[in-house]
Amino acid sequence: MPVFDLVTEGWLRPRLGDAQTIEPMGLREVLHRAGEISEIVVDLPTQSPALLRQMLLPVVVDALGVPADRRAWADRFAQGAFSGAELDKLDTYLEEHRSRLDLFHPETPFAQVAGLCTAKGETKGSGLLVAAEATGNNVPLFSARTEGEPPKLAPADAALWLLHAQCWDTAAIKTGAVGDPMVKSGKTTGNPTGPLGQLGVC
Repeated sequence: MPVFDLVTEGWLRPRLGDAQTIEPMGLREVLHRAGEISEIVVDLPTQSPALLRQMLLPVVVDALGVPADRRAWADRFAQGAFSGAELDKLDTYLEEHRSRLDLFHPETPFAQVAGLCTAKGETKGSGLLVAAEATGNNVPLFSARTEGEPPKLAPADAALWLLHAQCWDTAAIKTGAVGDPMVKSGKTTGNPTGPLGQLGVC
């Protein structure tokens, strides 16, 4: 069974200070070296808020607690890095949730539902994750790639695009899953959109 552990695998590309070279890091190392990081390099600018909102901030807030007020938020940012005690809490949190941070876990794959399927057993290509890919009814006449040739995504890239797709999702109509009582004609309607997809800017 394949494993891609987001805690240790190098799927994030942080820039340390003004360094020109970028070494991929896992989630734990990024948190430990947060004070040295000037940016996390991404393929598309909209991946940055998705990564911060859907991954980094939730992990930090869940592990360390929500700052009580604006002053507490400001104090946390002013620190510039996590303290030793905070890093211990973050490490403990990551260990406790390790199985949920494996992209290919058989029961709890990261940001996915294991065993989810449609009545017809259909699957869709990886192009649906990548915002710049033309799929479905938005394929232009002269596209470099057809929907039948989905992009090959390395696990590191797939994890980033998965976060991006969930964060910027604008579709309230989804393919119906087996066992969902709300399915009508193979679809469900009125589903929540992504938190940033609601802004209508992607």
